[in-house]
Amino acid sequence: MKQYIYISLFFLLSHTSCYKEHVVFDSDPSETLELELILKLNHNDCAFDFNSKTLRYTIDISLIKEFEVYVEFQEYSEVFFNNLLLENNCTNNFGEIVLNQNYPLIIITNGIEHEFQLQFTNLPIIQIITHNHIVDEPKTLGRIIINYPSITKNKFTSLIGLEYRGETSQSRPKKSLSFCFLNSVIMTDKVSKSIFNLPQNSEWWLDAMFIDKSRLRNKSAFDIWSQIEGARNHGISSYFTELYINSEHQGIYCINELINAELLNISSSEAVLYKAIDWGGPGFEFHSDDMSTNKYWDGWEQKFPNPSDIINWSPLLQLRDLVINQTDAVFLKDAEEIININNFIDYYILLNLTSSIDNVAKNNYLSTLSINDPIFIMPWDMDGSFGLMWNGDYLNHTNILSNNLFDRLLNLNASQFKSKLKDRWEDLRKQHLSNQNLLNIFDINFNLIKKSNIIDIENSKWNTNVNLEEEHLYINNWLINRLNFLDEYYLNL
Repeated sequence: MKQYIYISLFFLLSHTSCYKEHVVFDSDPSETLELELILKLNHNDCAFDFNSKTLRYTIDISLIKEFEVYVEFQEYSEVFFNNLLLENNCTNNFGEIVLNQNYPLIIITNGIEHEFQLQFTNLPIIQIITHNHIVDEPKTLGRIIINYPSITKNKFTSLIGLEYRGETSQSRPKKSLSFCFLNSVIMTDKVSKSIFNLPQNSEWWLDAMFIDKSRLRNKSAFDIWSQIEGARNHGISSYFTELYINSEHQGIYCINELINAELLNISSSEAVLYKAIDWGGPGFEFHSDDMSTNKYWDGWEQKFPNPSDIINWSPLLQLRDLVINQTDAVFLKDAEEIININNFIDYYILLNLTSSIDNVAKNNYLSTLSINDPIFIMPWDMDGSFGLMWNGDYLNHTNILSNNLFDRLLNLNASQFKSKLKDRWEDLRKQHLSNQNLLNIFDINFNLIKKSNIIDIENSKWNTNVNLEEEHLYINNWLINRLNFLDEYYLNL
């Protein structure tokens, strides 16, 4: 049962004076999907967790030395921050701010004193407000509010349709979510918007990262892929964030772009986008002569074109036939026309660098932009990587991952695949895949999380035992051993 704090007051609403009987700190959302004001700093609501009686505010590190901030709270209250009486609707000097510190916050209303804690975090804060339970289909209506640390970037708010996502994720207590931006309360009224300085898109993904005790393997893999691919990159960007649903802190999440036609900027009737969702077919272990007449076929899902408009499996049929049925001579002649050899070389390198067993067949996307363009591949969902399996078990550093497509490319040395692969590895080891650069990517991501006390909140909320120091040491050691192993492997190809 919700706990209510009652006060008596008169307030002005739409130029009409009326009597408000109580204020609910753990308030239900209003009809416009808003929560009651507790405390705003620089016009951004402090996110409130009712269970811990804690408010959190995201702050730019450059501001912590002398934090002057515009403060707003309920007019019938007195608010003390760290024993300092705050002036409402005015700029107040909070002095030097320390991340991870609990600052006493006292709100006195109608003579009743309520004690809270105010904390500051370096991570962006996302708050989702909804009247409804979240399920896996259909989407439910909500409002998203994003507060960024930077004072030069205004908060973002929009109506959304949201749902749980990920077959495996839904079996865990902490679940991943996906959402789409809405123009209105109608679920089909989608609209594209930009967040986190990323290109506009209508669909986004909030990754719970629950199986990964470092909470950063997936993001780090995408960071590496982005560096490997450079200007020719077909991948996603992601940002760590703290997530609240109504007045309940959910811990750390990673907001990611979704791979879709909008991200790839494809609209041609000749373009296709397939997602590998299962093993077998995506591992090129067998071939079906009869193409599916719906959006699913042997472990793939057609994402573009819209399956309700047209089904187009022809490019994938051609690739599968080449890998499984055709002679060596035909494979050698046609491979480079059907797939983007350089892109598949990069994927093979990423697959084995990360040792992502769950990405050998499933958890990738295939796309071609026109009938004359070769198919390219993009990674997806790489939380089982860098010494961790998809189920959370730890993994040694001495395996080589492949599938029937890569085996054939290597065994036949199609389009000089083997020699190009060796040369590409050697070039990447000098820069993007150097020991120092890879360790630096992990250092940056670990430090982003460590600066906040979000892992303490995470462990308390989800009854987990995440230890970032142990994970950091494990990944660093595993990575160095893996690189030494791969150097020997590529040398002897």
